[in-house]
Amino acid sequence: MKIAICDDEELFVRKMYQFLWQQPDCTVECFLSPTELVEKYNAGARYDVLFLDVLMSPINGMELARKIRKYDENAIFIFLTFYLDYAPEGYEVNAFRYLLKPVTEDSVRLVMGEVRRKLEDSSQTLLIKSPKSSFPFFLTIAVHGSD
Repeated sequence: MKIAICDDEELFVRKMYQFLWQQPDCTVECFLSPTELVEKYNAGARYDVLFLDVLMSPINGMELARKIRKYDENAIFIFLTFYLDYAPEGYEVNAFRYLLKPVTEDSVRLVMGEVRRKLEDSSQTLLIKSPKSSFPFFLTIAVHGSD
């Protein structure tokens, strides 16, 4: 699972990285500027889960999510904020969760468990029957794949 953290507070980004790098089968990339993250998307990068600060400049986390949605309709957005005032706007970009700052390791662990369940639920199973075999084969295909 590829994870991006974007927040303009370096100490907070370091703390989030410490919470996330221990997650199994995850790679984490950090951004201190929303512009950097947009440039990365322009260059072809994609992330399964994005932790985005709501209040950043030159664009805020909501506008950043709108830009990313143009590239990836399946990305999971988790917004990081001190205030829930922006929660209604999050519906426009299909926000997955909001984490209130200060974020704790437990809250990150819980939301990552929810993310994993969502990704597992979004996989599909195909039943393939061979005319030469009486046993069906099951193949699970992840709709929202990870690298």
